[in-house]
Amino acid sequence: MLLDLRRLVVARNRPSEETFIQFAVRLGEYEGRPVNAAEIAEMANMPRTSVIRHLNVLEARGRIRADKIGRRVVRRPPQEDFPENKEFYLELERIVRRACSALSRMDTLAARHKE
Repeated sequence: MLLDLRRLVVARNRPSEETFIQFAVRLGEYEGRPVNAAEIAEMANMPRTSVIRHLNVLEARGRIRADKIGRRVVRRPPQEDFPENKEFYLELERIVRRACSALSRMDTLAARHKE
């Protein structure tokens, strides 16, 4: 799975840090809790200043948007997603599904082996 994820990130032909930050933004939205720069920095294990620099680039390109909620500035995916993002997330979903299926099979085999 990790090799498949690396291949997917490298194929985007963009800085991997940028891809991981964009992914963190998408994950926050998916979980129903938009994230700010500090939360992304913690998730990505990166300095907050680096995250902010990448966020500014992504926002300037229209890859994410910034919304102010109270005093927090949270990042969200754009209203209209880019076609290559849709393809990326579909492939990511396939990779995760395959990994989950393989882990489930391994868990079943381990449980049978214990019996």
